[in-house]
Amino acid sequence: MVGAPEILAKESVKRPPLRLEANGWLKQPAREIPVVAEADIVVLGGGPAGVAAAVSAARTGAKVVLLERYTFLGGLWTGGLVLPMLSTHGLSPAGDWTKVIWGFSNEIYFRLKKMKMVVNAKAPCVDPEACKYVLEQYCKESGVQIIYHSWATDAVMSGDRIEAIFLETKSGRIAVRGKYFVDASGDGDLIAWSGEDHYELKYHIGAMYRIGGVPDDMKKAGAKTKTWHCMMLDTSRDTHIYLDGVNAPIDGEFYSFKGGKTQFPGQWGIAEEDINCLCWLTFS
Repeated sequence: MVGAPEILAKESVKRPPLRLEANGWLKQPAREIPVVAEADIVVLGGGPAGVAAAVSAARTGAKVVLLERYTFLGGLWTGGLVLPMLSTHGLSPAGDWTKVIWGFSNEIYFRLKKMKMVVNAKAPCVDPEACKYVLEQYCKESGVQIIYHSWATDAVMSGDRIEAIFLETKSGRIAVRGKYFVDASGDGDLIAWSGEDHYELKYHIGAMYRIGGVPDDMKKAGAKTKTWHCMMLDTSRDTHIYLDGVNAPIDGEFYSFKGGKTQFPGQWGIAEEDINCLCWLTFS
């Protein structure tokens, strides 16, 4: 972790023990929290949005700190194997696919392409490990300070302005101060902690995974990889998994919602309320 204070083992002996109160709560004694970094811009969350915000701000000359709870960047894009860069193209009035997304994501695409770590020009699919590396390189090149292994837990307010963020780490609780803050947590954590109006939504998310060692008779001759669509249905009776035998490209067109049914290429029409998650399954 960059910039974390050194905590000596002997210091833990000096901490007063916590005592369980009669009402079942623990009362923690007041303590000083070290401020390990200060920046013009503090970005919470190292997913694609957080990295884009951090790098873009740093390129203007701002001092930027990026806070990430895991050991890598990319969020669900890399760690969750949500690999396609969706919506890079859109349909023109004439019905032609036209590139509509440029900017920082376009830079990532071409750098990964040069490394031969991305496939498909439309809605490209990236290699997750290469993508982690590329995102960190962009941060280093632009001067972004990354603090890994730091789980944000609260905001320090001064009136209606955020002054700092509390983080829990293996070295203990720390704080990072900033002039401006970007909430790229994916859950709106910083917005909630700062007292801004918000509402909570529940969302069924899918599982992205890879399977190796698939028998050759399940592959087409000469094909190195195939992408299959995995659909899980959560019903009152059972959970079912269906594999579509069509070798579908990752282009964002694989399924579509029509009316109250979900139509898959030439095969299924299933009630939308029965769908629990939609997943990409890639095997080699």
